Amino acid sequence: MCIRQFSIVTLLTTEEKNLSSILPLIKENLERCPDFHTQLVIARIYYLIKKFPDSYEYFKSSLEYWSYHPPFWIALGLLYFKNDQPEDATVAFQRAIYMNQTSSTAWLNLGYAYESKYKLEHAKQIYSHGMKQCKNDEFLARINGVKKSEMIEVDNEELLQQVPETAAKEYIRTIPYIDGESIGIPG
Repeated sequence: MCIRQFSIVTLLTTEEKNLSSILPLIKENLERCPDFHTQLVIARIYYLIKKFPDSYEYFKSSLEYWSYHPPFWIALGLLYFKNDQPEDATVAFQRAIYMNQTSSTAWLNLGYAYESKYKLEHAKQIYSHGMKQCKNDEFLARINGVKKSEMIEVDNEELLQQVPETAAKEYIRTIPYIDGESIGIPG
């Protein structure tokens, strides 16, 4: 199993209380073989064990690769929110919505971020817009105050999906080096 797969499977199958114990091994693997997936796994582990400054550093280092992936922004928004940065959290959730308007998790978390700032009317407007975009009964329950609102965690499997479009774009933009001698041009 390659290092990337090992890191992802380990995150997905390890109980949250045991994540601290696997972190050194995953970090060691990252040092041997740098990889954007492994960076995000480490960011997520630090988040889950509530080491938010460390989590932020790994999120920041994986931004280049994951910035086109809406669940990345949801996860970053959650980190900001837990780190008492509600303004940054709202920006991250808005970015996720901009990329995927049918993400009920992003809409619900954005609404809750506004609720937590006591901007209840604004939160209800967000829930109303989200309800139009997504098929989820949670919106109506939050608008009517039937259910206590809370942040919704990002699904780790969804978060760690491949981002082939990004890799393909980078590959296409990279101009390959062709040695002149290999095509018959003397050096």
